[in-house]
Amino acid sequence: MPLRLYPRLDAGAPAPIDIRSWRTTKIMDQHVFLEIPDEAEIAVGDVIAFGTSHPCLTFDKWRQLLLVDDRLAVKEVIETCF
Repeated sequence: MPLRLYPRLDAGAPAPIDIRSWRTTKIMDQHVFLEIPDEAEIAVGDVIAFGTSHPCLTFDKWRQLLLVDDRLAVKEVIETCF
C-alpha cells in the first residue's frame, strides 16, 4: 500500500507527500506495480514509503526493520523474530 512519496532528499527537499490515492495493481514477490495519477511528479532518486496489508510478508522477508523519522534518518533498528 503506497503511503508517502519522499522527493529526493537533497538539502531543502519538500516534506513527504501523501500518496495513499495511488493504487497497487500487482505484487510479485518483492516487486510492486503502481497506478499513479497522470499529474504525479516522481523522479529517479525519490523514495516511496509503503505499508503492508499483512505483517507476515514483512517479517518473513526481513530480519531487521528500520524505524525512521520524516527525513528517513534511522532512529532505531528492530530485530524481527519470525
